[in-house]
Amino acid sequence: MNHRPSLGRFGESLAEWLLAQHGVLTRQRNIGIGSGEVDLVCSDGRAVVVVEVRTRRTAGDPIDAVDGRKRQQVARLAARIGADRVDLVGVGLHRYGVDIHWVPDAL
Repeated sequence: MNHRPSLGRFGESLAEWLLAQHGVLTRQRNIGIGSGEVDLVCSDGRAVVVVEVRTRRTAGDPIDAVDGRKRQQVARLAARIGADRVDLVGVGLHRYGVDIHWVPDAL
């Protein structure tokens, strides 16, 4: 059974919670644009923020999985919707807890 979609949704929910604690509120989720998808479209009251979320059960920082090609794709999609910035959120699920790593204005 493939748990990737539910794992991704769970990570996005955790990212939304973390961002909301900092005043960055989700406006839309999983928006398809052409052949790509934006995980979260948020607002901090001043700026439109596109957030790419990576969730992993393996060791290491999930943000490292956002390679150069993916960064270019996310930046291109963010520009198409007129976002002011792109943030990255990595969610690591481990036996003893959850690590969330937020990088504002990452691209």
